[in-house]
Amino acid sequence: MKKFLSLLVKTFLIALFLGLLILSLEWLVGWRSTTQFSNGLFMVGAVLIAVGIFSALGSLPIRDDLQILWAESIGDFHVWERSQRWLAGMMTGFPGYSLLIMTGIYLVGFAVLVPQLF
Repeated sequence: MKKFLSLLVKTFLIALFLGLLILSLEWLVGWRSTTQFSNGLFMVGAVLIAVGIFSALGSLPIRDDLQILWAESIGDFHVWERSQRWLAGMMTGFPGYSLLIMTGIYLVGFAVLVPQLF
């Protein structure tokens, strides 16, 4: 749980930094309306989400080795313990994917909130 909260805070800070960077780049280009700023946030967030998902899907054949899955299933673990081990392995093996996807979700959320707040 502590790692998950740390991931949430880290991705929020990265999204905030990217949002400020996008704001400054859009200001230099000449975009001044909230709709243009929102569109920029949405585009960058969608790209981050897509890269994260495609990267995770690209590594799926490596994770779905039937011999490894069979070896894990014959141990003396209950279903709960096995799923906890699988989840822990997934979170330690794929922090980059989750970082990209969650940062993209924050940016898309910012894109939705910007026109309503300003």
